Amino acid sequence: MAGFFNEPLPLWQKLFYKYAEKFTARWKDKLICVSEFDHLAAINEKISAKKLITIHNGLETDHFWDKELASQIINEKLGRSLPERTLLIGTIGNLYKTKGYDYLFSAVRMIVSKYKIPAALVVIGSGNERNDLEKLIAELKMENNVFIIDIKEEAWQLLKAFDV
Repeated sequence: MAGFFNEPLPLWQKLFYKYAEKFTARWKDKLICVSEFDHLAAINEKISAKKLITIHNGLETDHFWDKELASQIINEKLGRSLPERTLLIGTIGNLYKTKGYDYLFSAVRMIVSKYKIPAALVVIGSGNERNDLEKLIAELKMENNVFIIDIKEEAWQLLKAFDV
């Protein structure tokens, strides 16, 4: 519900959603937030706390692919096999500036260069920041450690492939 407060939207669109949400709240029994951050954002926007409920995102882990299959699929998507002892870090999300991928890329660079840990980051997602993120990967000289792949349907099933 209130997640749009922090999305990279034009100001006019944020204002539209904010006022539409506030206006229609009077006819709703409950408004669902997916995090405490969104819950607090709604309260700050003067949406009644009595109507707000937080239901965190979650996934049923019984339906994840096992680590071996998930790793195999990731390697196929990458078009290469990562070394067996690689610490595999993964994330799934839209490629927006607000996600902070630049910080994550820098952290992986530190893990690899400063701490000499063989690591790779696989970012599963799509969005308008992809080109900029790929340029950043090149600038950081992390082409062998940071990968962006675009998988839609089965992305969540790959989570067991990741160590982090």
